[in-house]
Amino acid sequence: EYSPNKARKLTGDEAPVLVMGDYHAGEHDEPTVAAWTEVINQLGIQEVVFHDMFNGASINHHEEKDIMSRAERIRKGLDSLETELSITADEFDRILGLKTVKKGVVVKSNHDDFIDRWVRPYKFAKDPVNAEFGTILAADIIKASKLGIRKDFFKTALELNGAPKQMDKIKWLSADEDYVVGGIHLGAHGDRSSNGARGSIKGLATSY
Repeated sequence: EYSPNKARKLTGDEAPVLVMGDYHAGEHDEPTVAAWTEVINQLGIQEVVFHDMFNGASINHHEEKDIMSRAERIRKGLDSLETELSITADEFDRILGLKTVKKGVVVKSNHDDFIDRWVRPYKFAKDPVNAEFGTILAADIIKASKLGIRKDFFKTALELNGAPKQMDKIKWLSADEDYVVGGIHLGAHGDRSSNGARGSIKGLATSY
């Protein structure tokens, strides 16, 4: 419980879950993350739900034909997928390494899907900066598929690049996986509704 004057840590079954806003590691807002950290510490948050933890600036399909946007990414050092994944892993550890946090839940989000949309049409073949890592990632996913294993592209990329130290605390939700806490559905990012259609209030209401 929190008020301007005091905070009381909640324990056991009453321990709260914090659902973060879209994180976008690498272009995240530091004052906001600092505020989230304070809330976690003050209230003894044990479980954190992540949305759009991965930003995808290095492989953003919306910007692939925009030379000005790409040039800006290069200036910021955000043109390397491996660098971006390392930043993402560090941000996972930043939150999941806090004293009270026992679990993190990654909700399948549209920016996570940037990796899927980059690998499946093998766009990495025309991406000199990321071609080598893209080839390794695609080969790993194809190999698993031959064995009947369906891998999460974002999770696999993190593992191949250097997984967060707190990786064992993370539950990875699939796009159609329910996750309910206290009667509240926390497993939907909101970008998709029924049959894979684009998310809308009406569509989401029908789906859930």
